[in-house]
Amino acid sequence: MDLLINDLLQFSRMGRHKINLVKVDTKALVDSLSKGLLQQNKNRKIEIQNMVKHDIMADGILISQVMKNIPANAIKFTRNEPQAIITVRSEETDNNIVLSVRDNGVGFDQKYEAKIFEVFQRLHTPDKFEGTGVGMAIVKKIVEKHDGKVWAKGEEGTGTTFYFSLPKIQSTREDK
Repeated sequence: MDLLINDLLQFSRMGRHKINLVKVDTKALVDSLSKGLLQQNKNRKIEIQNMVKHDIMADGILISQVMKNIPANAIKFTRNEPQAIITVRSEETDNNIVLSVRDNGVGFDQKYEAKIFEVFQRLHTPDKFEGTGVGMAIVKKIVEKHDGKVWAKGEEGTGTTFYFSLPKIQSTREDK
């Protein structure tokens, strides 16, 4: 219950948090967060491949939450695999930097993609995979505060890839 309350508080605070854009060394951020996630899950065989090549302009605190929530989600949904393999990549498009996190977990039926990013929506029962159903809604809210987009592609039994894009040059609007 405490976890749910904390997640809901965090979700509600996102609306009030002012964006403070800074240049984020995304590769270093992924390395740092990966160490923490691996330490928390040291009883599992997990490989996190950091193939990030692009820095981003983002709020460092908020984007850290995104870059923690998505791989933590990947770790959770690879629980039944002998070894979890999570790959974090970046690519540059004309106007955006796109980051992706791929896992070899349970995957999902693509027709439920939108549901993943809604508060309290889950594709699996709590007895199979723990969680509050708020983590990916937090990710969506943060990415959208940065004028970005978030989406996922998956296939049952083969894994999931979460993507989010952020504009290369961000506005500094105060109304975010």
